[in-house]
Amino acid sequence: MITPMLRTGPRLLSVAVLLSAVLARPAVAVRLETGRTVELGRLPTSLTPLPDGSVAVALSGEKAILILAGDTLETLRRIDLSESHGVNALVAVGEDELLVAHGAGDSVSFVSWRDGTVRATAEVGLQPGLAAVTTGKKGLKVHVPGHLSHDLAEVSVRHGVLVERIRVGRNPTVAIASPDERFVFVACGASRKIDQVDLKYDVVLGSFGVPLIESTPLLINQAGTILYAIGEKNRILKIGTERGRHSKMKVGKDPSALALSDDDRTLFVGLDEGRGIDVLNLVTGKVGQQLRGGTPVDVLMRQGDRLLALSRSEGVLTAHVIVGAGS
Repeated sequence: MITPMLRTGPRLLSVAVLLSAVLARPAVAVRLETGRTVELGRLPTSLTPLPDGSVAVALSGEKAILILAGDTLETLRRIDLSESHGVNALVAVGEDELLVAHGAGDSVSFVSWRDGTVRATAEVGLQPGLAAVTTGKKGLKVHVPGHLSHDLAEVSVRHGVLVERIRVGRNPTVAIASPDERFVFVACGASRKIDQVDLKYDVVLGSFGVPLIESTPLLINQAGTILYAIGEKNRILKIGTERGRHSKMKVGKDPSALALSDDDRTLFVGLDEGRGIDVLNLVTGKVGQQLRGGTPVDVLMRQGDRLLALSRSEGVLTAHVIVGAGS
């Protein structure tokens, strides 16, 4: 009888070393291309990309939205919102409209970013935040977190009216839909948890206790299996959507913005105090590259096949392009 033996010679060791080297490589190789800086007069509070490649920008203390050219940041037009008390968040909805969350009130408006027409205004929770958008069998809906009313408001885009209001954790700020649109995940910073809302029954199905910072963005991978958020002590949280188990990945000082690569293998992390971007390899859980542009990066925004790194300061907007981030 011949007993098989495990081979442990140089060939097996070389394979192990090669595999280790492959995993340690950055998932993508990127570089930072210094972009343009424009004077806007006020602090930009919310930005969102538009289908034609332009960018919508809300300014602090202004009852208006600016539409900027995506490549030059030149102001193309100004949309006045006379009834607004300031803009808390902007989200592009469909091909022609913006969802405008009014910062000091309890309403959202559907506004044409082409000509500024306000089509409808709906009452939602108090101090509405960054909404999730779903298509659904009954048409487009937006799911708006109410920061001070601790709820999630479901609004029909077609009719511009409130459909449902769901109680969630304390001080929700941002919502994101799963790719199959079965769930909406809501980051509740004061409760230090993420609520999972079942859209079929309009109930909170479960809650994941995680050490979030209150202003965290929220991302989900294409498979709908992993959420990414910003945690305490310069950590990025990787959270399973099935049971809420999480792990932590260390990055540079004061992370404030997140963006995923198209293949879900790389997470770009904008750093405020770190003044740049950490390129986080999600295969190894380690930072593979550090891109430093000399300015804080507090917004990362997809614009077609480009990824923009935006720095907001009082009255000034600076945009860098992350070259090679499209894969």
